Amino acid sequence: MNISSIFEIDQETKRIHKDISKLYGFERSLDKREITIFPEEHTRQDREIPIVAPLWAVWAEGKWYKLSLPIQVHISKEGDLYFAENEALLLYGMGESIREAVEDLGQDIFYFWEYYRNLSWDDVIGDGRRLKEIYERLLIEQQ
Repeated sequence: MNISSIFEIDQETKRIHKDISKLYGFERSLDKREITIFPEEHTRQDREIPIVAPLWAVWAEGKWYKLSLPIQVHISKEGDLYFAENEALLLYGMGESIREAVEDLGQDIFYFWEYYRNLSWDDVIGDGRRLKEIYERLLIEQQ
Protein backbone atom coordinates (compact mmCIF):
# COMPACT_ATOMS: atom_id res chain seq x y z
CA MET A 1 0.00 0.00 0.00
CA ASN A 2 1.29 3.43 -0.90
CA ILE A 3 1.44 5.41 2.37
CA SER A 4 0.82 8.70 0.59
CA SER A 5 -2.62 7.41 -0.48
CA ILE A 6 -3.67 7.53 3.17
CA PHE A 7 -3.33 11.31 3.05
CA GLU A 8 -5.23 11.93 -0.18
CA ILE A 9 -8.31 14.09 0.16
CA ASP A 10 -11.60 13.08 -1.39
CA GLN A 11 -14.86 14.98 -1.77
CA GLU A 12 -16.45 13.29 1.24
CA THR A 13 -13.56 14.44 3.45
CA LYS A 14 -14.01 18.01 2.17
CA ARG A 15 -17.74 17.87 2.91
CA ILE A 16 -17.13 16.56 6.43
CA HIS A 17 -14.50 19.27 7.00
CA LYS A 18 -16.96 21.98 5.96
CA ASP A 19 -19.66 20.62 8.30
CA ILE A 20 -17.27 20.33 11.25
CA SER A 21 -15.92 23.85 10.65
CA LYS A 22 -19.43 25.29 10.75
CA LEU A 23 -20.39 23.26 13.80
CA TYR A 24 -17.36 24.01 15.95
CA GLY A 25 -16.06 27.28 14.54
CA PHE A 26 -12.50 26.22 13.79
CA GLU A 27 -10.49 26.13 10.60
CA ARG A 28 -8.38 23.27 9.30
CA SER A 29 -6.06 23.20 6.33
CA LEU A 30 -7.01 20.05 4.45
CA ASP A 31 -3.74 19.98 2.52
CA LYS A 32 -1.47 20.18 5.56
CA ARG A 33 -3.78 18.35 7.97
CA GLU A 34 -3.29 21.05 10.57
CA ILE A 35 -5.91 22.43 12.88
CA THR A 36 -6.02 26.11 13.65
CA ILE A 37 -7.68 26.17 17.01
CA PHE A 38 -9.60 29.17 18.30
CA PRO A 39 -7.55 32.38 18.49
CA GLU A 40 -6.45 33.18 22.05
CA GLU A 41 -8.79 36.17 22.20
CA HIS A 42 -11.70 33.89 21.34
CA THR A 43 -14.47 34.28 23.90
CA ARG A 44 -16.90 31.49 22.96
CA GLN A 45 -18.18 29.28 25.74
CA ASP A 46 -16.38 26.03 26.49
CA ARG A 47 -19.40 24.10 25.18
CA GLU A 48 -18.21 24.96 21.67
CA ILE A 49 -14.79 23.32 22.06
CA PRO A 50 -14.65 20.24 19.77
CA ILE A 51 -14.97 17.16 21.97
CA VAL A 52 -12.97 14.95 19.58
CA ALA A 53 -10.52 16.10 16.92
CA PRO A 54 -8.14 14.15 14.68
CA LEU A 55 -4.39 14.55 15.11
CA TRP A 56 -2.54 14.14 11.80
CA ALA A 57 1.04 15.10 12.72
CA VAL A 58 3.31 16.00 15.62
CA TRP A 59 6.14 18.52 15.80
CA ALA A 60 9.26 17.27 17.57
CA GLU A 61 12.97 18.01 17.43
CA GLY A 62 12.51 20.70 14.81
CA LYS A 63 10.49 18.75 12.23
CA TRP A 64 7.08 17.31 11.47
CA TYR A 65 6.22 13.63 11.84
CA LYS A 66 3.03 12.47 10.10
CA LEU A 67 0.92 9.87 11.81
CA SER A 68 0.32 6.79 9.66
CA LEU A 69 -3.36 7.16 10.56
CA PRO A 70 -4.95 10.03 12.49
CA ILE A 71 -5.55 9.45 16.18
CA GLN A 72 -8.56 10.74 18.07
CA VAL A 73 -7.80 13.48 20.55
CA HIS A 74 -10.41 14.19 23.21
CA ILE A 75 -10.38 17.85 24.23
CA SER A 76 -11.62 18.94 27.65
CA LYS A 77 -11.19 21.81 30.06
CA GLU A 78 -11.03 21.87 33.81
CA GLY A 79 -10.51 25.19 35.54
CA ASP A 80 -7.94 27.15 33.57
CA LEU A 81 -6.31 24.09 31.95
CA TYR A 82 -7.11 22.31 28.71
CA PHE A 83 -6.50 18.58 28.30
CA ALA A 84 -5.87 16.60 25.11
CA GLU A 85 -6.17 12.84 25.62
CA ASN A 86 -5.85 9.67 23.58
CA GLU A 87 -7.18 6.60 25.37
CA ALA A 88 -5.64 4.01 23.03
CA LEU A 89 -2.12 5.29 23.71
CA LEU A 90 -2.83 6.00 27.39
CA LEU A 91 -1.49 9.56 26.97
CA TYR A 92 -2.63 13.08 27.70
CA GLY A 93 -1.28 16.59 27.33
CA MET A 94 -2.25 19.75 29.13
CA GLY A 95 -1.79 23.46 28.69
CA GLU A 96 -3.28 26.90 29.13
CA SER A 97 -4.75 26.69 25.61
CA ILE A 98 -6.00 23.89 23.38
CA ARG A 99 -2.93 24.33 21.18
CA GLU A 100 -0.56 23.93 24.16
CA ALA A 101 -2.41 20.80 25.32
CA VAL A 102 -2.24 19.21 21.85
CA GLU A 103 1.45 20.13 21.49
CA ASP A 104 2.16 18.60 24.92
CA LEU A 105 0.37 15.42 23.84
CA GLY A 106 2.45 15.41 20.63
CA GLN A 107 5.68 15.55 22.64
CA ASP A 108 4.59 12.51 24.66
CA ILE A 109 3.65 10.63 21.49
CA PHE A 110 7.10 11.35 20.04
CA TYR A 111 8.86 10.33 23.28
CA PHE A 112 7.07 6.98 23.46
CA TRP A 113 7.53 6.40 19.71
CA GLU A 114 11.28 6.59 20.23
CA TYR A 115 11.11 4.59 23.47
CA TYR A 116 9.12 1.64 22.09
CA ARG A 117 11.03 1.53 18.80
CA ASN A 118 14.26 1.03 20.76
CA LEU A 119 12.91 -1.85 22.86
CA SER A 120 13.27 -5.40 21.66
CA TRP A 121 10.15 -7.58 21.50
CA ASP A 122 11.66 -9.73 24.27
CA ASP A 123 11.62 -6.71 26.60
CA VAL A 124 7.85 -6.08 26.46
CA ILE A 125 4.89 -8.07 27.78
CA GLY A 126 1.15 -7.49 28.18
CA ASP A 127 0.01 -4.00 27.31
CA GLY A 128 3.62 -3.08 26.45
CA ARG A 129 3.42 -5.43 23.44
CA ARG A 130 0.23 -3.73 22.26
CA LEU A 131 1.81 -0.28 22.62
CA LYS A 132 5.05 -1.36 20.91
CA GLU A 133 3.05 -2.65 17.97
CA ILE A 134 1.15 0.67 17.71
CA TYR A 135 4.24 2.86 18.07
CA GLU A 136 6.31 0.77 15.64
CA ARG A 137 4.25 2.12 12.76
CA LEU A 138 2.62 5.26 14.21
CA LEU A 139 4.92 8.05 12.98
CA ILE A 140 6.37 8.72 9.53
CA GLU A 141 9.47 10.90 9.65
CA GLN A 142 9.36 13.72 7.09
CA GLN A 143 12.53 14.44 5.09
